[in-house]
Amino acid sequence: MGLEVKVWRRDVLNDLVSRNLIQVAKRTYDGRISSCRIHDLLHSLCVDLAKKSHFYFGATIDESTSLTNSTPSPAFIIGHLRFSLHVR
Repeated sequence: MGLEVKVWRRDVLNDLVSRNLIQVAKRTYDGRISSCRIHDLLHSLCVDLAKKSHFYFGATIDESTSLTNSTPSPAFIIGHLRFSLHVR
């Protein structure tokens, strides 16, 4: 990865932190961000917008639930760019 990309990536991350869209969880000894998180409300907003634009579809199932009965059809999944399956 080029130096320009690393600088750009760091600048974008710092911009998101300064706008309070990303919360810093950990920093390195020299002050760089090593871990971050997103607020629950912002995460919910992002997921809702992604679902409305057919960018993302997520499903949650229980371990005892059969996958064949609970997951959407392959044709439905193909219409989305991202698919996530969470098992409880």
